[in-house]
Amino acid sequence: MKNKTIALLFVMLLGILLAAGCGRKKKEKISLTLWTPLLEETLTKDAIKKFIRIHKNEAELDIKIKTEEIEDTKKKLMESPKKSADIFHFASDQYTDLKSAGLLASVNHETEKAVRESGGNSASIVDAVSEYSKLFAYPSTNSNGYFLYYNKKYFSAEDVASLDRILEIAAKENKYFAMDWASGWYLYSFFSAAEKTIEINTGGTANTCNFNGTDGNYTGLDVASSMLNIAKHPGFQHVPSESLLETMEKGDIIAVVNGTWNAQQFADLWGKDCGATKLPTYTVNSSQLQMGSFAGYKYIGVNSNTKNKKWASMVARWLTTYKYQMIRYQTTGECPANLEAANSHKVQISAPIAALNQQNKYATMQNVLESYWEPMEQFGKAMVSDDTKKEDLQDLLDKTVQEIQAPQ
Repeated sequence: MKNKTIALLFVMLLGILLAAGCGRKKKEKISLTLWTPLLEETLTKDAIKKFIRIHKNEAELDIKIKTEEIEDTKKKLMESPKKSADIFHFASDQYTDLKSAGLLASVNHETEKAVRESGGNSASIVDAVSEYSKLFAYPSTNSNGYFLYYNKKYFSAEDVASLDRILEIAAKENKYFAMDWASGWYLYSFFSAAEKTIEINTGGTANTCNFNGTDGNYTGLDVASSMLNIAKHPGFQHVPSESLLETMEKGDIIAVVNGTWNAQQFADLWGKDCGATKLPTYTVNSSQLQMGSFAGYKYIGVNSNTKNKKWASMVARWLTTYKYQMIRYQTTGECPANLEAANSHKVQISAPIAALNQQNKYATMQNVLESYWEPMEQFGKAMVSDDTKKEDLQDLLDKTVQEIQAPQ
């Protein structure tokens, strides 16, 4: 009897264990690809490692991290949407085209909390990626703008208020004021100062631009003539963004228009002499006009083609929490979208962030279609070429504007 009882108990126990094993839910296997800028590669790897550890009991997560610069995101996505990343960083100027192409999934993890942390539904950084009460990306940084960096060894705070003075000092020192003139993003500064505009038309089918306009206090020709004077000044140097840091290491550049993403590199180069302030004024028809700028934001979005929208949204949200927005600021110098992070003492004492806030008074939210960029690149290259003459400028402007306004 005793042996029979033991055997029966063993069978019952085995049955219980088998039943428990059969009832245990099998973990999902989730594969995702994440694009991150090179500057954020280390923080992203650390963040994803922690994310996987936190959720190890919920799913078997395989998240591949690949470096992809933000300026290339839209092009890569539109060329091959199904083979692109599930999660990616992008800038606000890419939103319209990505959304129109149906490439942005509405995000669904802690969206209300993310919106609240970024200033609420009425905040422009949230509104810019929201439609019909749906959020189509998580706000990441609130500093996609530009301003002036300068070397205090050569300039006083009064000197950098005027581009004329900056150029004068740079030429005297056999140095340069640098700016990327093969970029419509930066060249907008000059036209904006003269109240010339570029924006998407009401139908969303083309750009409306009056950079060649002949009305108002200052014509487009007035602006272009002033720009040509700057381009030919011995204190000016056109430097493409991709080669800026390498060029600056030579020591010839003492003032430059750029953004917060290079703040640490400039601080390393100039040390305690690294200064930052709003853009200067420049001369148009004997008047001093304050240079404007484009303003913009950066986000982390989810590819609408992803097979794992839930987990992709969770990863995107994780990378835009307070903790990682602060780490991103410490890594790149970019101002967080999260208000608590942006208002923290660590961020507020940053000279580049203060300069960006100064410049934002003269900034316009970027709202352009793709046809803006290439014509402005060619316009800028023509302006810095040796054979461009003032008598050719109106024709150059007219051609540029015609191409900018071409229907999409």
